[in-house]
Amino acid sequence: MYASISHRRARRWLFTLTLTATIAAVFVAPGIAAPKPASHVAAPAQPGAPASRAAKSPAAQTAASAQPKQPEWVQRSNANSQILIEVFAKLAPEQAGRMGVPGLDAEILDLKPGYEQRGEEAGKAALAALQQRLQAEKDPRVREDLEILIDRSQLAREGHELEHKLVLPYFDVAGTVFQGLRALLDDQVPAERRAVALVRLRKYAGAEQDYTPTAQLAEARMRERLPVKELVGPAREEIERDLAQSSTYVKGIAQLFEKYKIADYQKPLDDLQKQLAAYETFVRAEIVPRARTDFRQPPEMYAYALKQFGNDMPVPELTSRAAVAFEELQNQMQAMAPRLAREKGWNLTDYRDVLKELKKSQLAGDAILPFYEKRIQDVEEIIRRERIVTLPQRNMRVRLASEAEAASIPAPNMQPPRLIGNTGEMGTFVLPLQLPAKPGEQKLARGPARP
Repeated sequence: MYASISHRRARRWLFTLTLTATIAAVFVAPGIAAPKPASHVAAPAQPGAPASRAAKSPAAQTAASAQPKQPEWVQRSNANSQILIEVFAKLAPEQAGRMGVPGLDAEILDLKPGYEQRGEEAGKAALAALQQRLQAEKDPRVREDLEILIDRSQLAREGHELEHKLVLPYFDVAGTVFQGLRALLDDQVPAERRAVALVRLRKYAGAEQDYTPTAQLAEARMRERLPVKELVGPAREEIERDLAQSSTYVKGIAQLFEKYKIADYQKPLDDLQKQLAAYETFVRAEIVPRARTDFRQPPEMYAYALKQFGNDMPVPELTSRAAVAFEELQNQMQAMAPRLAREKGWNLTDYRDVLKELKKSQLAGDAILPFYEKRIQDVEEIIRRERIVTLPQRNMRVRLASEAEAASIPAPNMQPPRLIGNTGEMGTFVLPLQLPAKPGEQKLARGPARP
């Protein structure tokens, strides 16, 4: 999942909501036909004019594209799932669109005044609707689906309340904008949908009627909470990294528009760059002094983060178990280190020293992709020979990341296809070509370590 917004409250809220909507999409997907490209796209607005909105809501469009008739209980479960997909589309249109919800290509994150209240109200209404349906539902299969959706909705609300209570808002505006545009500017996205990226860019820059620049809205929302002195600020290293990558994102946006030959992007992108510069000035003056010097979260937030992944064990017990497991791992590595050192011809015995030597072997430049492709072929050959699982009769999709993509996710990652309305799009593994440098350091012109 690519939840690109880096405001930490919204990021955790949207993570849980994304997971919930993904669960919903899994329920819905079997009953959804691949939409025609024209039904998935909003027409680009003329400069200075408001972009047209879809006549139907995203959930209504999704439901309207049903394939051959499903069992009646599946249809009811699909309809229940649409409740959360609708909320997801309102609060995170870029991510929902990337997941496959139609009609959102021109829409952007809403940071206008009252955005938290709108999200809270939408989530509360959805939860109430699901609970009401659970009370009336008799089929155990549909009830199970409803219970899953309700559980994730409640978890999302819990996280939202904790963040509001404990954490100072912070947004990575440049990263959010880049990911919002990257979701459309992709080889697997139809050309008519890619063209709508210009509308999205103009909205981010405030060039569309009734739209305020996203950077200005983010600043306003952060200023609203600055007087609450007990709120925990973002990690300083996170802020410095985000600000250092801002120009990389702007450059990456320009490269994407040039690659797909979408004209008239220069003026809104120039405006956006100026807005990001002003935003950086604000962040350095007002947010950096409130920043914390490490990544430790308030205990309540740490416990909640674990719950997001299904772990409800008390934190002290989990910490104790983790310490024991780490010690066991250290012992295993120490037992292996001397043997590996002898094989490599190193006069080393401590596993830490062996790891340091191994990390010196890095892949660089044009050698990265061929190495990964060869290693993947070798692994697939073993899988087929040993009949472990059945593999597709095609090559794995793998490519190198752009500099901006590496700044956004500086590690090998998988770019998933849309779950709803998929017409054959496939997931792609993305390898960072260059590792973004920390502030004050030179960029590391090297690729990932050997797989």
